[in-house]
Amino acid sequence: MIAYTTPTFTLKVPNTVDLTAAQNVCFTMKQDPVAITKEHLEPEEHQVSVYLTQAESGTFKEGKAKIQLNWTYEGGGRGATKWKQINIEENLLKK
Repeated sequence: MIAYTTPTFTLKVPNTVDLTAAQNVCFTMKQDPVAITKEHLEPEEHQVSVYLTQAESGTFKEGKAKIQLNWTYEGGGRGATKWKQINIEENLLKK
């Protein structure tokens, strides 16, 4: 990802997981000390797409960051993906 752009991440889960059955699907992107969580996403059955604004992607600096999905079910069940590491690249135009 390049900082200050508007990336869309598409995260896929195994076919054994139906995200449309989840009560809440959350995406988290973290690079200490910054963390952004997007909640109440609208997933497809086995994947969800997450859009970041320029302001959101601009909070990250060049280096490594982690992304992860979490979801909850009515009744208290919860699932998550393993986190994945991504690279953040500098943008020379920081606005």
